[in-house]
Amino acid sequence: MDSELTSCTSCSPRLPVPSLFTPSGSVTLARSAGSALLWGVRSPRSRDQSPGRQGLAGLPQEVAEHGDPLLGLVPDEESSQTVRMSQTVSWNRRGSHSSDDEGPAVDRRVSKVSARMSSRSSAELSRISSLKSGYGEHVRKVLTLDSLTLLRAAPFAAVLRCFGGIWASSEGTEEDYELSMPVSQIDHFLSHAWATPRISKVTALMIYYNFLPALVIAAIFAISAFVAKALGMLPMGNMEDTYFIVGESTWLLSLFFLHDAYCHLGSRFQSVVFVDKLCIHQTDPVIKAQGIKGLPAFLKKSRSMVILYSDAYLTRLWTVYELASYLLLRPGGRVEFLPVDIPKFLMLGLVIVSFTPRSNFYAFWWVAELVGFFLEALLCYWLAALQKKVYDAFANFDMSKTKCFYEGDRHIVESNVEAYMKHMEHVHVDATLTESLDAFNLLVRATVPELLRASWGTIGIPFRITIMVDIPGIVQVFDLLWASFWTGDVLTAQFVDFLLTLCHWVLAGPIALAAGVYVGKTCVEKEGPLARVLTLIAIFLTLFAVEWALAVPFFLLAFLAQHHPVKALLGWVAYCCALLAMLFLIHGLPELFYSLCRGGRDSAPGGDTVESDDLDGARAVDSDDD
Repeated sequence: MDSELTSCTSCSPRLPVPSLFTPSGSVTLARSAGSALLWGVRSPRSRDQSPGRQGLAGLPQEVAEHGDPLLGLVPDEESSQTVRMSQTVSWNRRGSHSSDDEGPAVDRRVSKVSARMSSRSSAELSRISSLKSGYGEHVRKVLTLDSLTLLRAAPFAAVLRCFGGIWASSEGTEEDYELSMPVSQIDHFLSHAWATPRISKVTALMIYYNFLPALVIAAIFAISAFVAKALGMLPMGNMEDTYFIVGESTWLLSLFFLHDAYCHLGSRFQSVVFVDKLCIHQTDPVIKAQGIKGLPAFLKKSRSMVILYSDAYLTRLWTVYELASYLLLRPGGRVEFLPVDIPKFLMLGLVIVSFTPRSNFYAFWWVAELVGFFLEALLCYWLAALQKKVYDAFANFDMSKTKCFYEGDRHIVESNVEAYMKHMEHVHVDATLTESLDAFNLLVRATVPELLRASWGTIGIPFRITIMVDIPGIVQVFDLLWASFWTGDVLTAQFVDFLLTLCHWVLAGPIALAAGVYVGKTCVEKEGPLARVLTLIAIFLTLFAVEWALAVPFFLLAFLAQHHPVKALLGWVAYCCALLAMLFLIHGLPELFYSLCRGGRDSAPGGDTVESDDLDGARAVDSDDD
């Protein structure tokens, strides 16, 4: 079992520099280990990368040949012979460029290193081995559940039913526990702070789980209504000047209530998630204690961690402990950050897009456009400020400043983090508790910002969020085309106009919003009221310039469609390709599709999610090699 736990470190490349594994070098190693975890980079699983052999090719020759007990590297005879042969070959190759005495000189240096390593007393090596075994035993205990039935998860629909009734308070009941079920694998571990308001967490989860299905359902309903009207199956009466926004209302209903339909399909068609209130017994003190003790086991069995981030998240000891356990036990695992303020951004965007065009009936069109640009500038500034606040919070992360309802838990949590850091060789076994926690702080500061960038996208706003903001305009396109049939306009010209409008909302809108957020992120560092006003003006001008620059081809092609529809259609293809190229430059092709499709059981790009079965297989190989 101990060998199984040791191989957890094979998921992230070790840095083969023995001098770092000293108490004074623990901080340096933690920073380096943090960079090794970025983007979930892992080495291929093979017999050559077991703990006894991993990284031998990158080690100094003296360490590769003689091993290093501090690193846990004991090469076999085959490895030693390989190193000696490589030394001989390298000496022979250098013979023509150096003196004949260079080989013996290198040999003497290797002998000195070997003598120095051999000078370590057997008592010292025995003490280090004993410490390692002790920390390994500690980690093994916290990763072992007292019963397999304790590993539980709940269907995500149960978490959202009754508009997230379970999030009303942290006090659980027997009925809440019955909503979960024993599982062998957890799809998403939901990490949150109970101080965060219920409405914020529920709306963030609805967007995360229901976005793509709601978008598909809205498109189906909008197209169905269009086809029904075109075939004369849906009467409209005398309403030439009225548009019914069918798709928009369907999308909102699906977004906020689709999970209730999943309740009737069973857990087989849903992602299963961990929520402490549902998956850890809250009324039986014995079972509750077992569940809390086995919290790292829940994390080890989770395919991904979904963090419902709020200002309170990094101030709570237990949420930080969850993040620490996942980063150390599942290096390379997927972490999703869901700021609970994002739904406010989305709802404000929906209001702007929904009502600004309709104000054309009450004001000049350019007045409506200016109001829309100003509100969108506020939106971009607020989002840029939110991102800065989150990044600053992680940049100044300090575990010792977290709060805990019961201070007696702090010793348990900190001792577990210390055991993780030492067992996985992020710090030396002789490092103090303070040094271990300092190294962990550096690990979080180095790793989490990159995870944030991977989760939020290149510019800090996922592509699917920008699509959500433009949903009313997208579905309104179908209704406009529907109305054109009723008014008897030219079909070909209206169809080209439909394609242009759809392309503008889906592609041009996100480009303009991305430009506004980028300017906001660049200027939000400035402090003071005047700086904020100037930043808003800069965002406003950016949005205005980008929107109109992208709209000029739109208007030209729309005018051309009235006289030459075929030429306008070819122009639409070129216009669409140009906008797609811009989006690829901003977001990147993998990020675009991953941002749209994630939220279910899918894995991260490249399929690099660490599966529990894969870890077990790797550990079995490691055990054979040892």
